[in-house]
Amino acid sequence: MVNIILITSRVGLGYALKSALDGTHYNVILACSVEHALSLVADQSPHVILLGDTRQSFLFATHLLRTNLQTKNIPILLHTNNFCIHNPDYVARLGVKAVLAAPLSLRHLLRAVDNCLHEFVA
Repeated sequence: MVNIILITSRVGLGYALKSALDGTHYNVILACSVEHALSLVADQSPHVILLGDTRQSFLFATHLLRTNLQTKNIPILLHTNNFCIHNPDYVARLGVKAVLAAPLSLRHLLRAVDNCLHEFVA
C-alpha cells in the first residue's frame, strides 16, 4: 500500500480525492496544513506528499517540507489552480516533482503519482 499525505485546506477536495482513491493501492491521509502533515509523517510513512492549496504560500510550504529531516526526501506533487504554476522558474524554486493543475482527473493524478514513485525508487 502506497501512503499519500494530501495537504489541503479545502476539505471538500481532500475528501473527494480520498474517496476517489479508495479501492486502489493508494492510502490517502488528509492534513489541513504542512504542520499537521509533519506531525503525521512518523506514524504514516508517506511515499508521496500531494500539496494542495493551503493558507500558506507554496514557497513557504515546500521550504518547510524540504528542510524537515523526515520529509526532505519524500517527493512532492503540487496541485493547484494558482496562476504562478505556469512560471517554470517559480516551479523550479519550489522543488516539486510535478505540478497538477486543477481541475484534476483521477487518471492524471494516478499517472503523476506512479511516475513520481518510479523516479523515487529508481
